[in-house]
Amino acid sequence: MSTRDRGVLAPFRSLLGAQALGTVLGLLFWVLVARAVAAPEVGVAAAVITTQTLLGLLVSLGLGTHLVAELPAHPGARQRQLLRRSLLAVAVVGTGAGLLLVLAAGPLGLLGESLAAAVDEPLDATVMVLGVVGAGWALVVDEATLGLRRSSLQVWRNLCASGLRFPLVAALLLLGSADSTVLQLAWVAPLLLSVALLVLVVHRGTEPGEQVSATRPTFTEDVRRTARPALSHQGLNLAVAAATQVVPVVAAVALAPADNAAFTIAWRVATVAFLPPYLVAVALYAHGASLDAGTFRRTMGRTLPAALLLGLGLCVGAVALGRPGLLVFGEQYAEASYLLLCLLVPAGTWMVVKDHLVAWWRAQREFRLATRLAAASVLLEVSAAGLGATVGGARGLALGWLGGMALSALLGWRWWSRPLVGLPWSLSLRDRTPAGPNPPTPTTDLTSTTPSPRTTPMPTPTSTLDRQADRRTGRRPDRRDDHGALRPVAAGLLAVLGVAVLGTALVAGLGSLGTAPGDSLDDGSASTVAAEVARCDVERRRDLLVDLGVQVATGDPAQPLRSTREVRRLVARVADAGATVVSTDVGWPDVQPSRGTPPRWDGLDRLLDAAAARDLRVRVQLTGMPSWALDDPAASPEVARWQPPRSRAELRRWQGFVRSALQHLDGRADFVEVWNEPDNPTYWSSGVDPAAFARLLEATAPVVRRWAPESSLVTGGLAGNDLGYLEALYAALGPGERPFDLVGVHPFTGSRPPASEDPGARYETELGAVDLTFTGYRDLHGVMTANGDGDLGLYLGEFGYSTTAQDGYDAVPDEQRARYLSQALDLAACDRFVTAVGWYYLHPTRWDDPAWTLLDERLRPSLTYDALVEWTRGRV
Repeated sequence: MSTRDRGVLAPFRSLLGAQALGTVLGLLFWVLVARAVAAPEVGVAAAVITTQTLLGLLVSLGLGTHLVAELPAHPGARQRQLLRRSLLAVAVVGTGAGLLLVLAAGPLGLLGESLAAAVDEPLDATVMVLGVVGAGWALVVDEATLGLRRSSLQVWRNLCASGLRFPLVAALLLLGSADSTVLQLAWVAPLLLSVALLVLVVHRGTEPGEQVSATRPTFTEDVRRTARPALSHQGLNLAVAAATQVVPVVAAVALAPADNAAFTIAWRVATVAFLPPYLVAVALYAHGASLDAGTFRRTMGRTLPAALLLGLGLCVGAVALGRPGLLVFGEQYAEASYLLLCLLVPAGTWMVVKDHLVAWWRAQREFRLATRLAAASVLLEVSAAGLGATVGGARGLALGWLGGMALSALLGWRWWSRPLVGLPWSLSLRDRTPAGPNPPTPTTDLTSTTPSPRTTPMPTPTSTLDRQADRRTGRRPDRRDDHGALRPVAAGLLAVLGVAVLGTALVAGLGSLGTAPGDSLDDGSASTVAAEVARCDVERRRDLLVDLGVQVATGDPAQPLRSTREVRRLVARVADAGATVVSTDVGWPDVQPSRGTPPRWDGLDRLLDAAAARDLRVRVQLTGMPSWALDDPAASPEVARWQPPRSRAELRRWQGFVRSALQHLDGRADFVEVWNEPDNPTYWSSGVDPAAFARLLEATAPVVRRWAPESSLVTGGLAGNDLGYLEALYAALGPGERPFDLVGVHPFTGSRPPASEDPGARYETELGAVDLTFTGYRDLHGVMTANGDGDLGLYLGEFGYSTTAQDGYDAVPDEQRARYLSQALDLAACDRFVTAVGWYYLHPTRWDDPAWTLLDERLRPSLTYDALVEWTRGRV
């Protein structure tokens, strides 16, 4: 192997080793967090990390690339001084950029929900700023190691940073911390430590007696001397790298956190295919920065086809092995991220060509042309990606990015192709240039600190050796022949990209035909639902409100309320699921436990603010009696809570509470519900009494009409389709204006499918019939119609299934439950008198068993949650 080949392979091996370590250990990090942390939390952390990486590129100021060519010209002490001063400049600029990012993401709210959630606490903001500085430092020191001819240090730095992340995040997760802040800390802290250790190692390498010259430049002089070449490199760096840095940021801004999590996992895996070919181009520049143009082109003629073949092989491998490989992140990512991976990896084909062309232009100091072409390409790619994300979500983003690449390649091929004209293509890495009359091109000793003279940049891409031969023979260069020879290459590259795009689009299309969660299960109810849905108005699906509850109270006396951040995250889960209403209960004993003290609305305000930020409607359920508000205040708080107001004095006190709540709500609640399950002795502890509930409604309605005229008043949800209770309630109310706008009901079915018509689900009580089928709510509305209220609607406030056997009912596995959820929503959407359907419950609480909830204790989504997302997306 030639000296030149070894010169290319040495930095390539170090670069590949460093990046391979970082990639493999980074994947371990993401595998762990994908399995142990809720997808929206992963999405928030991923948004922060990708944004920090992008800003790190911006604040690196091109100093790292500049140092690659600058450091070999100086002795060791001066090299270290230049490195220190470069890091200081990056720290100053990076701190300012990080603070601006915090301001834009937080107070100004300009950067989307993921980044807004990532800076809502001082610790988060601090980590954000440190991460920007650390990302910039890492870029500078990694490239500086190439200029120091100590590229192996880059391997060790990446090993330190990536190797520490996995055990650190594992330890933090074991301690019970599982949010985006933990993920950010586990990412940034090892990064900063690795940079510090590398700088320390470089400085420990000082030779005895070595010192900086007394005539060393001042910091200001270094800034003036370095600014122009560094910024020239920076402009080109940004133009080249911006697409791969900005695309994840576009995803962070345009996609919901859960979708961004799936995109991030696919992107992280795709970078494995992007990386080795890119490193070939970086090594080409590191090796050839001081070589003459002819030698550089001959080397490029070998590295470009090798990188293309390497990239194509990795692309095929990613598509073939992507699905089983993604299983390590969890089943949800294997499904959602695989299609994205198939759409992303073909981009590596064009990136290989572009990276090599940029290395050529950089070596020839043609910064202006290279920067303009690369910037135009980035503008097309990012614009297309953003448009795709707006139209088609994550898949649209990936397809848009590929389309932007293809368009930029076609529109700019006149300029892209010039350096490739006459390129000596070879699939061998050995130098096979035959001996001849021409003198050998001098090579550069890469261990020397004295740079070789650079040849004058060539006005045309034709090699120096070819020009000499032309002058000797008197032959004029035939540019037409060169371009003619290049046409098959250009056509081949575009064909590969086109086939890759079409092929992966086909894979994505076929994948989208896959079954939704639970579709493989069929107990006969699916056909019943399908037949009914076929007869109903499809547009009705858009009108049905989907309600998910968020409990702000914790039940912990030491910390009775969830933090603002926790509430925001839970409300974000509501919005991510496609729900349109977030509900919560406000217990009078909780907000005003003592007579004479002002009500505490802190928890309610946290939910209202979060709901407003997500443009969600709000349902507030008013419940409970504090012991001091009862005629007999001797009752314990636990006993008093579900003892309803019955006497005139108790009802007047209740009206005061309702008025206070509505005044504070100030129109921010779309639905106000009175009590909970009044037909259930657990929540009406004085004994089920429809007449007493009628009096409570009649006392509450005037207050609601006065202080919240725009809000709909909902009766406390009945436990099951309690036909007899509703009949008795109407009898107690008598004729006249109804003290409600909607009748609430909780049509739980035990473990029966939503479409079940099981006769055994109907039984009799003292008041009459109770129907425990889901569609029994239709008979309930029949009672309303018979009493003149057919124009009023039903609010199905709670419905769901438990994944464990409870109360004599069988367990409903999550996969089956997911199917039942879709069926229930389909059935309810067919009935215009159903205003909303609420699932019991979104998240586990002290009072809500995780067997019933859509999210687990770590707020990771279940298959049922995923089914809800699919259903709500399908109705748009």
